[in-house]
Amino acid sequence: MHNIIFSKDRPLQLALTIDSIKKNWGGDIDVIFTYSTKEYHKAYTELINEYEDVSFLKQSTNLFNDVIKAIKTRNDDYVCFFTDDDIVFQRADRYLSSEALHAALDDTACLSLRLGCNISKRDIGGNVIDDVIPRLFPCTNSLMKWNRTSVPTGGYWSYPLSVDGHVFKSEVISEIMKEMSSWVQHCKRELTFRYDGTPNMLERLLQRFWFELPPLMAAPKFSCVVNSPNNRVQNSVLNRSGDHFEIRPLYALEIFNSGKRISIDGLMDSDPNISCPHQELDLLSYLEKK
Repeated sequence: MHNIIFSKDRPLQLALTIDSIKKNWGGDIDVIFTYSTKEYHKAYTELINEYEDVSFLKQSTNLFNDVIKAIKTRNDDYVCFFTDDDIVFQRADRYLSSEALHAALDDTACLSLRLGCNISKRDIGGNVIDDVIPRLFPCTNSLMKWNRTSVPTGGYWSYPLSVDGHVFKSEVISEIMKEMSSWVQHCKRELTFRYDGTPNMLERLLQRFWFELPPLMAAPKFSCVVNSPNNRVQNSVLNRSGDHFEIRPLYALEIFNSGKRISIDGLMDSDPNISCPHQELDLLSYLEKK
């Protein structure tokens, strides 16, 4: 499995994402990162030294090309995307076997690690409402599948092209990235489109391929990944964050520089009750010295 994490100005949360992947998921890890100040650059340099088995790739002006290069270098059949506020909060390595991945992705758009029968809530601009699990197809004991085209658009169950814990066939996502890279370059030359290079914008543009993917999606019976939106480090998409357990980015940097990290073991032991793919967790309650 090839994992790609997108990161900007979140060294403390990124360390938790990496630790959670190592403990509960597995595979090779590439971090495509950028930073806004020399202080954040220094923190990323420290992470590079801490995680010698993780590849850190400085983001260029074309994020699509960065993804293409990373996929080509790893040459793995499958790729899983994460952002640096994602957490693999429970064991998901059972889905890493070739048999499990084939069963999940043979006829589907993606394997979503953030969905499962426990997902009963939906976050719409900070308003959490009840969500309904779609009608499921017969599948294996550990996986479930459904027809995303039978679900109203805009919700989690009809949204395959997410970068929050979604697994794809590498050849499929590579072709999509190549087409998007060419399109973005053309629009920039013609001055008809403003592309800011953020993962948020990348995900937004990927939705142009919604109709190109198979109608089915797959997920574990119980979700394994959650996005904890404790802060926001970009302005291209004004996602809600910090409504319950805000972690100001500069304060998180101070904590990181003090040598403390967020413990994935402590978080797992707390048995977080995950009912929504975007759910703020009190991460600072699980700090420990590295």
